[in-house]
Amino acid sequence: MSREVIEFREDMHQYFVNGKEYPSVTKILKNVGLGQDYSKIDPEILEWKANIGTQIHRAIELDILDDLGEYDSKIEPYLKAWRRLRHDMKIEPLAPELSVFSAKYRYCGKPDLPAIYDGGKLAIFDYKNSCRVELVSVGAQLAGYEIAFREWDKVPDLDRIDRFAIKFGPDGGYRLIQFKDSVDKNTFLWAVSLYYRKEMIKYV
Repeated sequence: MSREVIEFREDMHQYFVNGKEYPSVTKILKNVGLGQDYSKIDPEILEWKANIGTQIHRAIELDILDDLGEYDSKIEPYLKAWRRLRHDMKIEPLAPELSVFSAKYRYCGKPDLPAIYDGGKLAIFDYKNSCRVELVSVGAQLAGYEIAFREWDKVPDLDRIDRFAIKFGPDGGYRLIQFKDSVDKNTFLWAVSLYYRKEMIKYV
């Protein structure tokens, strides 16, 4: 059986599978009120952070592919932090920025980095450069990626997948936050259910 074809339209952050649009992990969480709250952050700072975040993602992806070339000097500290992390945790990237699809729950996502680390452990890493990491929101986000990744890559439920958020700092350092709470999965699946309930016809 052939695998579904996922198309990701980056300009609008839209996912299409075999031509049909599906919501992303982050869209689902935002729709039900579990997206990260940036309302108190100055819009100019938020835009700057978003631009830096995009550059960090792209630079790490190209660094993994040994095709980095020239890059903006502003992301040098973040790139240095990534390389230090990769060395410290013995990270062997599997597929950076991989699009995945859950046919069972009807959503798509793009985990930043599924990888093997520390000599054989499987994990999903998500890059963060925000000031704070909201535990409920990010925990549910990573759980959503894990669910879709398992289904997409046919990873058995008994095989452990660790979940990490990585906070890269402008000083070249990093902070690793591991998410172990099994409730994260329930939270995300609740969000999926609520998202689709909200999409149903509301009046008759």
